[in-house]
Amino acid sequence: MTTLVAAPAQVRGRTEVSDRVVSKLARVVAGEVAGVSLENQAGGLPWGGSSGGTVSGEFATIRLTVAIAYPAPIRTTAERLRQHVASRITELTGLGVSRVDLKVASLTVTSQGSGAGAVS
Repeated sequence: MTTLVAAPAQVRGRTEVSDRVVSKLARVVAGEVAGVSLENQAGGLPWGGSSGGTVSGEFATIRLTVAIAYPAPIRTTAERLRQHVASRITELTGLGVSRVDLKVASLTVTSQGSGAGAVS
């Protein structure tokens, strides 16, 4: 019986993750944070607007435009979002995250009995 041994990673080849993949992943994982939703800036298209990501070498920079549920504390929610996105991008791609820039474009207000609405 022959046993196959994997060559070291540096010998096997190189994996590149595109800006587009990082952008899409960032949007998906941002939605995993309670009280946060993505803002659709370009005619309602989920990939439009100022959200996105850029890969430079072994690091990614993320930009997200979000709505935060009112009355959640904005700074606390933003920090939780930054940490979650950076952690998940590293976990899923192996890239480090140099920064996560957030634009809080609106607050999502939910009042009992009246449904939800956005306040800009």
